[in-house]
Amino acid sequence: MKKLVTALSIFALSFGVFANASFANDTTGTAEVTGGTLNLEVPASVTFAGLTLDGTIQSTTAYLGNLKVVDPTGTGNGWNINAIASPLTRTTDDHSLPSNSLAIVAPSVQAEAGSSDATVLTPGSGNLDSAFGVTVLDAEVGQGLGTFNTIFGENALTLTLRPDTALAGQYSTTITWNLTQGPKQ
Repeated sequence: MKKLVTALSIFALSFGVFANASFANDTTGTAEVTGGTLNLEVPASVTFAGLTLDGTIQSTTAYLGNLKVVDPTGTGNGWNINAIASPLTRTTDDHSLPSNSLAIVAPSVQAEAGSSDATVLTPGSGNLDSAFGVTVLDAEVGQGLGTFNTIFGENALTLTLRPDTALAGQYSTTITWNLTQGPKQ
């Protein structure tokens, strides 16, 4: 009988252990995340300060305003902004200023909350009315995710006038901003 009581005690003890045992089950969560569209906001127009020709090389400046680039694509492919200007042409005829008359300074960049680090973006400066324009801002692969504001100073654009090519009159140009996915090649 002692063997039967011992066996029943072991069985009861084993049953009690299994009765109190817990088992883990998993729940899988999924979320479909769709990337948005790469976007660039630019100023509609700029106006240079007027000047009177005096027979020397002169320059006039313009406030450009700010640009805003938004990368909600979720790809991490990076992007770049290239700006190129048409030749500055007098509005009354076809007289144009020579190439490399219009320059842009490099902007500072601020990232909005939750965006990737703005300090790793590469700003650029140079002549807008050159053959290839200027890469104003470049985001390498893995960078540039989120929203970024480019901030230009008061004299972001400089128009240089040479006495041998500048004729009196009003000049016009079109600055074309190209936002391309992928860093500058």
